[in-house]
Amino acid sequence: MADSLSKPLPPSAGFQMPASRDFATAEAMAAQENAETFAMNAISKATVAANTYTDTKLAALAARVASLEAAIAAKK
Repeated sequence: MADSLSKPLPPSAGFQMPASRDFATAEAMAAQENAETFAMNAISKATVAANTYTDTKLAALAARVASLEAAIAAKK
């Protein structure tokens, strides 16, 4: 067992530090992924806000219709 511990690991067996260009590429890809995630979150929040606004407007419209229907019914 001691003999197996003294042997160096093959290149594919452990972590290998990428070349600086590869590292820069990996950093750029991570930054792009973060930007895409941020954009998707912003779109999601905007969609929720738009849906909330629409729901509020629809609720106000439904209340107005109900009020008008009640006024018409009261006049009959």
